[in-house]
Amino acid sequence: MKQALVIAAILLAAFLAVDALIGHRFAVAVGLAAVSVIAVFNSITFMWLWHVRATPLALGMALSWTAAGTIWWYLGGMPFRPDWLHQDGVFFAFLALFIVGGGLHVAVIHRSAETRATLLVWPAILASALLAGFMTLN
Repeated sequence: MKQALVIAAILLAAFLAVDALIGHRFAVAVGLAAVSVIAVFNSITFMWLWHVRATPLALGMALSWTAAGTIWWYLGGMPFRPDWLHQDGVFFAFLALFIVGGGLHVAVIHRSAETRATLLVWPAILASALLAGFMTLN
């Protein structure tokens, strides 16, 4: 638990630093892209678990992760979002916790299934997040 909180704090600090140095729009895009990639990884993993009939909860979890990724995009881009959501790093704190939780979820599932796919998760998340961030710098 301590490691997860430390990682979340590091992510929060990174989001705030990117926000201050490059801009809010870029930082939000990077965070939302990371959340989306994590949601896709988790959804695909749970769809696979449902396909092999590993657990009856897998289909519900796959749909849940798909909805979670969609909700984050909605929260980040909605024009009528509450002001408090984007002040004082509140949005980034929620993003950091969600990213750490989603990443741990992927790691535990793949460790339980004895696969090495987890090694591909973090580079894919980082690359996708940075690409999305750079795409916002038009």
